[in-house]
Amino acid sequence: MSAETDAQADRIRDALLSRLSTVPVARDELTRQLGVPAQVVLAALIELELAGRVELLPGAQVCLSWPET
Repeated sequence: MSAETDAQADRIRDALLSRLSTVPVARDELTRQLGVPAQVVLAALIELELAGRVELLPGAQVCLSWPET
């Protein structure tokens, strides 16, 4: 990946995190809000899920992960 691509991926992940809460939201809605291709949003969400930041839920929903207690 180039530095420009890395920076774009960081911006998309940051934009996703700023729009999420612990209340589930549709992935399609996030895609509409960001105005980027669905595969880009899904790739960023998968990266965030692997990092433990979000949860991908049934029904194409996503939310922030609950903090560990």
